[in-house]
Amino acid sequence: MARNKQSSQRTAQATADGYENFVARVGMQTPNQHSASTYRANFTSRNRMLVEWSYRGSWVIGEAVDAIPDDMTRKGIRITSEIDAKDRGTLEAQLDELQIWDALNDVLKWSRLYGGAVGFIMIEGQAPMTPLRLETIGEGKFKGILPLDRWMINPVLTRRIKEMGPDLGKPEFYDVVTTATGIPAWRIHHSRLIRFDGVTLPFQQKMTENEWGMSVVERIWDRLTAFDSATVGAAQLVYKAHLRTYSVEKLRELIALGGPAFEALLKNIDLIRQFQSNEGMTLMDSRDKFETHQYSFSGLDDILSQFAEQISGAVGIPLVRLFGQSPKGFSTGDADLANYYDRVSSLQER
Repeated sequence: MARNKQSSQRTAQATADGYENFVARVGMQTPNQHSASTYRANFTSRNRMLVEWSYRGSWVIGEAVDAIPDDMTRKGIRITSEIDAKDRGTLEAQLDELQIWDALNDVLKWSRLYGGAVGFIMIEGQAPMTPLRLETIGEGKFKGILPLDRWMINPVLTRRIKEMGPDLGKPEFYDVVTTATGIPAWRIHHSRLIRFDGVTLPFQQKMTENEWGMSVVERIWDRLTAFDSATVGAAQLVYKAHLRTYSVEKLRELIALGGPAFEALLKNIDLIRQFQSNEGMTLMDSRDKFETHQYSFSGLDDILSQFAEQISGAVGIPLVRLFGQSPKGFSTGDADLANYYDRVSSLQER
């Protein structure tokens, strides 16, 4: 009976949801070109040199990384409490003297470029591995914020925060690994660090990045290469915009024979190139034929605009801010900028 029951059970088969038409070969599971499409990890964030080269060599990457941090820290903060005006001026002057906003700007930039960065709160006379307690900070002991990117400091994954709260499960300590800059090989308590992740990742993906985030470069890499390829291709087409062809009767025979006849042909071509200009004259044999060919550039600007819009959407920065281009048509771009600055404000509050 047991054998009969097992044999009567139907074998499970894998199925895929979605619209399909096998006769027309339409659908993701049918034999067509589109069904081969998929997504694979490129792990651009791990390739530090590639990320740095793109930041130095591509102005699009530079703007994508720098724009939001610059807008977040450009105006600093506005003190709205009832503090004395003199004390407010002293506080603002101290922030400028310690270059707080420049340091935070660098931390934000390197977090977006590398996928993570921290700002070390420098307190003179205190051990970095001890928890930060505000009541123990003496007057004049705060020395500023030191930016450290993810490649300069490593989280200690064997020590976790166990107290209930927003930091539960996060690394308790971080080790400085880049000592060539003169920074000691400290073990720093998490309370002394201001941490930013570039693009926040889910847990399993965060494990692959040593518990850091993802670089903003990784998401736009394919769109960036398409944009740069189209731009360079358009630039190279300029050299082919005005092609000239010169037809010579029995050219192969002249090349094969060589000698005085071939030398005369080369001399003739050199003379044509020497004296030919917009106002000059082209001298040639009556049986030769000279033609010019014009190349049309129509449609290239639309292609570049589409790639630019895709990059703008990928990084969440409007065209007018990222590329300095005004929107086409009747749009002024004010609505896009308003939405963008609302996003910047929300990032500041976080």
